Amino acid sequence: MKCPLPKPAPGTFTVSREFAADFAYVAQMEHWDAADIAEFKEVIKKDRRMMDYIATLALAYHNWYGPTEANGYPRVYSWLGEVKLEPVTKYGDVTVSI
Repeated sequence: MKCPLPKPAPGTFTVSREFAADFAYVAQMEHWDAADIAEFKEVIKKDRRMMDYIATLALAYHNWYGPTEANGYPRVYSWLGEVKLEPVTKYGDVTVSI
């Protein structure tokens, strides 16, 4: 018999471990501070499509995406097209606990 998971406290945000790992990786790569992380969490609460963007950015960084002056600072979606990778689209329609 499975034990039900406790309901999250009001104001909390529950996501998958996979997304949490992607979020942490992007935060590290982008050198986000605590205020940046809090801001992105609030944005994600309001727009689930940002979860796809964060997961896509993590995918890009894992595949050597690195915008620099030498490569003209490509946008992540343009870069994905150049290297023939598909953006992540699995989170946009999910409902998460807030």
